[in-house]
Amino acid sequence: MADPGALKIDFMDVDGGLRQWKVLGQRDAAPVPGSGMTLTEVEAESESGPVSLVQKSIGREADAADPGLYRRLENEVRVGLLLYRRFGGPGYPPELARLVGYDVDGAEPFALFERYRGPFAADVAGRLLLDEQRLFQTSLLRGVRILEHVAVVHRGITPHSVRWDGHGAQLTDFELASPTARPRRAEGTRPWASAQQLMGVGGTCARDDVWSAGMVIYHMVVGLNSSAALERDPDLALVEPRTRDLLAGVFAQKAAHRPHPVDLLRRLRAPDPIPPPEEAADRKFAEGGHRFDEMMRQKHGTSYRRPPEPADRVVVDEDEPEPETAASPTGPLPHPPPPAPRPQPGGGAGMAVVVVVVLLVIALALWALGGLFG
Repeated sequence: MADPGALKIDFMDVDGGLRQWKVLGQRDAAPVPGSGMTLTEVEAESESGPVSLVQKSIGREADAADPGLYRRLENEVRVGLLLYRRFGGPGYPPELARLVGYDVDGAEPFALFERYRGPFAADVAGRLLLDEQRLFQTSLLRGVRILEHVAVVHRGITPHSVRWDGHGAQLTDFELASPTARPRRAEGTRPWASAQQLMGVGGTCARDDVWSAGMVIYHMVVGLNSSAALERDPDLALVEPRTRDLLAGVFAQKAAHRPHPVDLLRRLRAPDPIPPPEEAADRKFAEGGHRFDEMMRQKHGTSYRRPPEPADRVVVDEDEPEPETAASPTGPLPHPPPPAPRPQPGGGAGMAVVVVVVLLVIALALWALGGLFG
């Protein structure tokens, strides 16, 4: 904290304003395995009353041991600000951790979040009832879909970056997050990260998170019994039929062969959390479209019809290259078409000479035949 002796916490809020809140109490929270950052649960007095927070900070010793921690904390802040600007207000999705503020310039930089929803999912793996499993699956995939909508790939979904409070799952810890369609960096651990992410080939897409979320869903059913169990490929025969149907294709080796988050929500018969865009939101734009249609009918006749809008709004992610191919954010480039054959110099004149010779031969033959039978 900026000034722990005075039991105050100074930070910049998500709107860019400076805040100083009184600390009412604090305690250490269980660290996220592999993170390197410190988690502290904080009770503070805000302008509107008491609030429960989680402070994710980098200690001086940790920063010296791992210089990459600062970049990962910046990722947390960037994604948190993006989500706030897109969904800020009472409609903020509970499936995603909510940023409250940050201080990235202090001696021990930190990010502040609203209190996470419950303990690690790892703490209850293999112990959820069937109805609870359904709630967990739906809320986790809603979080993945919302991130896909804002073009963010989490890239760090594990049973320790997902929380469970008995009613729903929440995605936290955006340290490894990346914009969509960026060259993959080799990050993550088996079995939570896909082969493409582990090797750092191709471009990031929502199907990276589909693999990771599917692996979490699988192990929430079968449990986390041992490290040896995590080294084995998932055996869908071990899960009940509904989860087996949900995970069909999720662990395909190539990202483009995995289902989209919306497809998985449909399998759960859950609605898409992203509403479709409003039609004809701009009246002048609609009027302009009608005038254009009338011009097209005058030009092409009454048979002209405006082309229908595509029914599927999901953008299909391009496939990633094979591991031995150089990485590209949009996958392998197609082979260029072979060049058109060039005419050889004099080729046209040569053909004309051949035609003339043939005509002369035919004319001589006809003349000879005429003299023979004349």
